[in-house]
Amino acid sequence: MAEHSERPAGTTKTRDLHTAFAAELPERANRPVWNALRSACLERFSQNDRLIANLQLLKESEPYDLALCHKWLSEFVANIVACNKLVRWIHPLDPLSAEQALESAYQMLQQGMKDQAQRLLKRVGKRPGRGRPVVRRELAIRALELKSSDRTATWRAVAARLCPCGKRTHKGCGERIRLDVIRLKAILRKYSIQIPS
Repeated sequence: MAEHSERPAGTTKTRDLHTAFAAELPERANRPVWNALRSACLERFSQNDRLIANLQLLKESEPYDLALCHKWLSEFVANIVACNKLVRWIHPLDPLSAEQALESAYQMLQQGMKDQAQRLLKRVGKRPGRGRPVVRRELAIRALELKSSDRTATWRAVAARLCPCGKRTHKGCGERIRLDVIRLKAILRKYSIQIPS
Protein backbone atom coordinates (compact mmCIF):
# COMPACT_ATOMS: atom_id res chain seq x y z
CA MET A 1 0.00 0.00 0.00
CA ALA A 2 1.42 3.37 -1.02
CA GLU A 3 0.94 5.85 1.82
CA HIS A 4 0.75 9.52 0.96
CA SER A 5 2.70 11.27 3.69
CA GLU A 6 2.66 14.67 1.99
CA ARG A 7 -0.23 16.82 3.13
CA PRO A 8 -1.03 20.37 2.11
CA ALA A 9 0.51 23.00 4.37
CA GLY A 10 -1.71 24.06 7.26
CA THR A 11 -3.90 20.95 7.32
CA THR A 12 -4.21 18.36 10.03
CA LYS A 13 -5.26 14.74 9.98
CA THR A 14 -9.04 14.54 10.56
CA ARG A 15 -11.05 12.02 12.52
CA ASP A 16 -13.59 9.81 10.83
CA LEU A 17 -16.86 11.50 9.87
CA HIS A 18 -18.91 9.76 12.57
CA THR A 19 -16.63 10.82 15.42
CA ALA A 20 -16.27 14.39 14.18
CA PHE A 21 -20.03 14.84 13.74
CA ALA A 22 -20.86 13.24 17.10
CA ALA A 23 -18.41 15.57 18.84
CA GLU A 24 -19.75 18.63 17.01
CA LEU A 25 -23.40 17.84 17.76
CA PRO A 26 -23.86 15.87 21.00
CA GLU A 27 -27.22 14.29 21.80
CA ARG A 28 -29.76 16.65 23.37
CA ALA A 29 -31.92 15.74 26.36
CA ASN A 30 -35.69 15.63 25.76
CA ARG A 31 -35.31 16.28 22.01
CA PRO A 32 -36.52 13.05 20.34
CA VAL A 33 -36.98 14.44 16.81
CA TRP A 34 -33.67 16.31 16.81
CA ASN A 35 -31.87 13.24 18.20
CA ALA A 36 -33.52 10.97 15.59
CA LEU A 37 -32.24 13.25 12.78
CA ARG A 38 -28.79 13.27 14.41
CA SER A 39 -28.77 9.46 14.74
CA ALA A 40 -29.74 9.06 11.08
CA CYS A 41 -26.79 11.26 10.08
CA LEU A 42 -24.42 9.37 12.37
CA GLU A 43 -25.51 6.04 10.91
CA ARG A 44 -24.88 7.28 7.37
CA PHE A 45 -21.48 8.69 8.38
CA SER A 46 -20.59 5.31 9.91
CA GLN A 47 -21.65 3.57 6.72
CA ASN A 48 -19.47 5.94 4.69
CA ASP A 49 -16.49 5.37 6.98
CA ARG A 50 -16.88 1.62 6.35
CA LEU A 51 -17.30 2.21 2.60
CA ILE A 52 -14.12 4.29 2.49
CA ALA A 53 -12.21 1.54 4.31
CA ASN A 54 -13.63 -1.07 1.90
CA LEU A 55 -12.70 1.06 -1.10
CA GLN A 56 -9.14 1.36 0.22
CA LEU A 57 -8.92 -2.44 0.48
CA LEU A 58 -10.51 -2.89 -2.94
CA LYS A 59 -7.97 -0.50 -4.48
CA GLU A 60 -5.19 -2.87 -3.41
CA SER A 61 -6.89 -6.09 -4.53
CA GLU A 62 -6.06 -8.01 -7.69
CA PRO A 63 -8.03 -8.22 -9.91
CA TYR A 64 -9.80 -4.91 -9.33
CA ASP A 65 -13.57 -5.42 -9.02
CA LEU A 66 -15.03 -2.47 -10.91
CA ALA A 67 -18.68 -3.47 -10.34
CA LEU A 68 -18.20 -3.62 -6.57
CA CYS A 69 -16.34 -0.31 -6.62
CA HIS A 70 -19.22 1.31 -8.52
CA LYS A 71 -21.78 -0.14 -6.07
CA TRP A 72 -19.89 1.18 -3.02
CA LEU A 73 -19.32 4.60 -4.58
CA SER A 74 -23.04 4.84 -5.38
CA GLU A 75 -23.89 4.01 -1.76
CA PHE A 76 -21.32 6.56 -0.58
CA VAL A 77 -22.82 9.32 -2.73
CA ALA A 78 -26.39 8.44 -1.68
CA ASN A 79 -25.34 8.68 1.98
CA ILE A 80 -23.67 12.05 1.39
CA VAL A 81 -26.81 13.40 -0.30
CA ALA A 82 -28.99 12.14 2.57
CA CYS A 83 -26.63 13.57 5.20
CA ASN A 84 -26.55 16.89 3.43
CA LYS A 85 -30.34 17.13 3.61
CA LEU A 86 -30.58 15.89 7.20
CA VAL A 87 -27.75 17.99 8.60
CA ARG A 88 -29.34 21.14 7.24
CA TRP A 89 -32.28 20.52 9.56
CA ILE A 90 -30.20 20.33 12.74
CA HIS A 91 -27.04 22.33 12.13
CA PRO A 92 -26.51 25.74 10.57
CA LEU A 93 -24.09 25.48 7.68
CA ASP A 94 -21.58 28.29 7.55
CA PRO A 95 -19.52 28.77 4.42
CA LEU A 96 -16.39 26.61 4.45
CA SER A 97 -13.15 28.28 5.38
CA ALA A 98 -10.32 27.95 2.88
CA GLU A 99 -8.51 25.55 5.24
CA GLN A 100 -11.58 23.31 5.67
CA ALA A 101 -12.16 23.25 1.92
CA LEU A 102 -8.52 22.33 1.23
CA GLU A 103 -8.61 19.50 3.78
CA SER A 104 -11.88 18.13 2.38
CA ALA A 105 -10.69 18.50 -1.21
CA TYR A 106 -7.45 16.69 -0.34
CA GLN A 107 -9.42 13.79 1.14
CA MET A 108 -11.67 13.67 -1.93
CA LEU A 109 -8.65 13.58 -4.23
CA GLN A 110 -7.26 10.69 -2.16
CA GLN A 111 -10.51 8.82 -2.90
CA GLY A 112 -10.34 9.64 -6.62
CA MET A 113 -13.17 12.18 -6.46
CA LYS A 114 -11.54 14.90 -8.57
CA ASP A 115 -14.78 16.50 -9.89
CA GLN A 116 -16.31 16.75 -6.41
CA ALA A 117 -13.10 18.28 -5.05
CA GLN A 118 -13.13 20.92 -7.78
CA ARG A 119 -16.79 21.79 -7.06
CA LEU A 120 -16.01 22.07 -3.36
CA LEU A 121 -13.12 24.43 -3.93
CA LYS A 122 -15.32 26.64 -6.12
CA ARG A 123 -17.67 27.10 -3.13
CA VAL A 124 -15.02 28.60 -0.85
CA GLY A 125 -16.14 31.98 0.43
CA LYS A 126 -19.57 31.80 -1.24
CA ARG A 127 -22.80 32.19 0.66
CA PRO A 128 -24.98 29.13 1.26
CA GLY A 129 -27.63 28.45 -1.37
CA ARG A 130 -31.34 28.97 -1.16
CA GLY A 131 -33.52 26.93 1.15
CA ARG A 132 -35.60 27.03 4.28
CA PRO A 133 -33.89 29.16 6.94
CA VAL A 134 -32.35 27.09 9.70
CA VAL A 135 -34.33 29.04 12.33
CA ARG A 136 -37.61 27.85 10.82
CA ARG A 137 -36.32 24.30 10.60
CA GLU A 138 -35.39 24.30 14.30
CA LEU A 139 -38.85 25.70 15.02
CA ALA A 140 -40.45 22.88 12.99
CA ILE A 141 -38.46 20.29 14.97
CA ARG A 142 -39.53 21.83 18.28
CA ALA A 143 -43.15 22.07 17.08
CA LEU A 144 -43.23 18.40 16.09
CA GLU A 145 -41.74 17.46 19.47
CA LEU A 146 -44.38 19.58 21.22
CA LYS A 147 -47.24 18.14 19.14
CA SER A 148 -45.94 14.61 19.77
CA SER A 149 -46.00 15.17 23.53
CA ASP A 150 -49.35 17.05 23.53
CA ARG A 151 -51.56 15.83 20.69
CA THR A 152 -54.43 18.12 21.74
CA ALA A 153 -52.42 21.31 21.21
CA THR A 154 -53.59 23.38 18.23
CA TRP A 155 -51.13 24.83 15.76
CA ARG A 156 -52.04 28.29 17.00
CA ALA A 157 -51.22 27.22 20.57
CA VAL A 158 -47.93 25.72 19.36
CA ALA A 159 -47.15 29.01 17.58
CA ALA A 160 -48.03 31.04 20.69
CA ARG A 161 -45.61 28.94 22.68
CA LEU A 162 -42.71 28.65 20.21
CA CYS A 163 -42.91 31.39 17.57
CA PRO A 164 -40.16 34.02 17.89
CA CYS A 165 -41.96 36.61 15.73
CA GLY A 166 -42.85 38.84 18.70
CA LYS A 167 -46.46 39.42 17.60
CA ARG A 168 -49.25 39.30 20.12
CA THR A 169 -51.41 37.03 18.00
CA HIS A 170 -49.99 34.27 15.85
CA LYS A 171 -52.72 33.96 13.22
CA GLY A 172 -50.51 33.06 10.25
CA CYS A 173 -47.65 31.68 12.33
CA GLY A 174 -49.48 28.48 13.27
CA GLU A 175 -50.13 27.69 9.61
CA ARG A 176 -46.50 28.35 8.62
CA ILE A 177 -45.29 26.12 11.45
CA ARG A 178 -47.77 23.40 10.42
CA LEU A 179 -46.46 23.51 6.82
CA ASP A 180 -42.85 23.35 8.04
CA VAL A 181 -43.73 20.31 10.17
CA ILE A 182 -45.29 18.66 7.11
CA ARG A 183 -42.00 19.21 5.25
CA LEU A 184 -40.07 17.79 8.21
CA LYS A 185 -42.33 14.71 8.33
CA ALA A 186 -41.72 14.18 4.61
CA ILE A 187 -37.96 14.12 5.26
CA LEU A 188 -38.43 11.71 8.16
CA ARG A 189 -40.52 9.39 5.95
CA LYS A 190 -38.15 9.65 2.98
CA TYR A 191 -35.20 8.47 5.06
CA SER A 192 -37.22 6.02 7.22
CA ILE A 193 -36.43 7.86 10.45
CA GLN A 194 -38.47 6.66 13.41
CA ILE A 195 -39.19 9.00 16.31
CA PRO A 196 -39.07 7.24 19.70
CA SER A 197 -42.25 7.68 21.73
